Amino acid sequence: MGLFDLFSDDRPALVAEAFGHVQRMLDTGNLKLVSIVHEAERIGDLAKSIVKAGKLSHRPRMGPQVEPLREMRDRVLVMFEHARDGFVEEEAEAARELMSMHEKMKDDVTTYLQDLADDDRLTANEGIVLALIARLLSRVSSHLSNIASAVVSPFDQIRRAPTWESP
Repeated sequence: MGLFDLFSDDRPALVAEAFGHVQRMLDTGNLKLVSIVHEAERIGDLAKSIVKAGKLSHRPRMGPQVEPLREMRDRVLVMFEHARDGFVEEEAEAARELMSMHEKMKDDVTTYLQDLADDDRLTANEGIVLALIARLLSRVSSHLSNIASAVVSPFDQIRRAPTWESP
């Protein structure tokens, strides 16, 4: 009997077969894969938003406020490498490192946004563009961390902050 044999009178067997299919999907990690694909899709949307935010700028982004943003961008690029290693190569340590990097990124973005808010030299346009890009980079970091959590955590615990002690 097939899963979708709806004309059968053997409903208990059909239900048991359906539960078996669900159990096999859980056992093989298909739900984790769906979660990872969802996170990757969000990262793609954020990448488009970063480009759009950059285009809002009235002039090239230069000055002392830009260097920390470039450093954040570079760290996110490293996080992509850790996500690949964690997921494709099944390296749990790379995934854990990525999650730790995200925790630091959150703190750094908060500090950066406060520094922007306190900087009287910025135009409104500069402040908005820089803050928006920083926030979007933080969101990319978050989604990469969620991908990593799918590698190292059981399904019911993915998308959570790491619970292990930092060295």
